[in-house]
Amino acid sequence: MEGSMKESLLDLARDEAKSSLKKKIWSEIKKGLDCSWSSYTNTIFNIWCTCSQPVFYGPHWLHTPCCLRPRLHCALLICPWHSGMVGGVGTLCGQAYSAKQYEKLGIYLQQSYIILLVVCVLVIPLFVFAAPVLKALGQDHNIADMAGDVAPWFIAVVFLYGAMYGCNAYLQSQSKNFVLSCYAIVSLLTHVLLSWLLVVKLEFGVSGVMSSTCLAFLIMNLGQLLYMVSGGCIQTWRGFTALAFRDLRPTVKLVVSSGVMIWREQVAKAFARLSPLVAVYILLNSVQPVLIGVASGKVLSRMSFGDFYVFSI
Repeated sequence: MEGSMKESLLDLARDEAKSSLKKKIWSEIKKGLDCSWSSYTNTIFNIWCTCSQPVFYGPHWLHTPCCLRPRLHCALLICPWHSGMVGGVGTLCGQAYSAKQYEKLGIYLQQSYIILLVVCVLVIPLFVFAAPVLKALGQDHNIADMAGDVAPWFIAVVFLYGAMYGCNAYLQSQSKNFVLSCYAIVSLLTHVLLSWLLVVKLEFGVSGVMSSTCLAFLIMNLGQLLYMVSGGCIQTWRGFTALAFRDLRPTVKLVVSSGVMIWREQVAKAFARLSPLVAVYILLNSVQPVLIGVASGKVLSRMSFGDFYVFSI
């Protein structure tokens, strides 16, 4: 009797342990899917906003300055300072939320906006004078002129792009992933509709393409801000405050260090991609002088041998 009682208790404990383990596994899977879904939708939104122009602009794509749009996007927007700012804000917001210092999340977000505003103002000349800068670097003048026509549109895009990802990091640290996914989907559908209307129907060309891109980023930003200030983040958003201007130095240092690390990683990857070609180039260049030297040495030895016998005799 005692044995059966003990056995049933052990089975019950084992079943509870199994059920609790299954619950924990399912809970972790749901958290992972929730986070990855928002990241996936945001990535799709960015890729579509970057690469949707050929879909709507069709055969005119390669004959207009719009063909330089993805290249400018990759070169001027996906840059270390921007990625460093997003990573730094995400780190600070995640630490503050885990420590239950909820009021600091809003301060960190506002500090990121201040840093973003300063940096974007500093890089505006790169967009305004894109053509002269590219010509000075040795770029073809026709390509540089086309890039100069497209680059001013990015003055608006770069502000919206950075603000959007700063707010993304702020919301993701609070597990507001469903909100990010919803706004990304709405912005994506709006971008597709506007691109079709402005480019295909109204034939606005490059202006229509870039206008739809700017409006898509603007909708994403306004949606996130409205959700934030309308009560979606009651614990962490206490309104705009002058405290954001205090202790900016640690935030700037974190952003700069994150940007430098990302820059080093990008440079290392670029060198890794180029290193096989460089190795082949060095190998071929080292073989060529050896072969030339052998051939030259053989000819010269014959000439010296002939001169010795002919002229000496």
